[in-house]
Amino acid sequence: MTSPWRSLLPVTIATALVLAALLALGTWQVKRLAWKEGLIAAATERVARPPAELPAPAGWSALDSAGYEFTRVRLTGHFAGPREFHVYTTLTRPKGPVGGQGYWVMAPFEQADGTIVFVNRGFVPLEKKDPATRPEGIPAGKATIEGLMRGPEPRDRFTAEDDAARNIWLRRDPARFAAALGLDA
Repeated sequence: MTSPWRSLLPVTIATALVLAALLALGTWQVKRLAWKEGLIAAATERVARPPAELPAPAGWSALDSAGYEFTRVRLTGHFAGPREFHVYTTLTRPKGPVGGQGYWVMAPFEQADGTIVFVNRGFVPLEKKDPATRPEGIPAGKATIEGLMRGPEPRDRFTAEDDAARNIWLRRDPARFAAALGLDA
């Protein structure tokens, strides 16, 4: 005759494993919440500061994105030619009049010292990818713009390759944009 407790052993082990998994997931969620709240607080504080000059290019490789993300900067120069880079995205909850599938339009901006910075000019829906469909185009002449510094978007093993021939990029990656223009990143 088998003990009634013996038949409960598999159920007890399964319950303990599920409980351990749920506790681990809950702990991860709480840590992620704290990280996200810290990120929001840092971004809110940096956006409130007056704009600063862009750091010198010689120091760009040493910049830590955690230290400069969402820092307001001011640039003076001009948009360098008609070339744009289109970073595919989907706006599920747009803050403006358009949403859905489309592209972030990244344009090279040349400063007086010849430094190229890629500026996100905003979102366009799929049907507006071709610059000819946007009569406002790229502004000509000298301009001073203010914006937020952002680091390159990280790639992971699930990120597909960019389609440079069709000008469809899957991550905001200035080094790849620079290489496509034949510039030293």
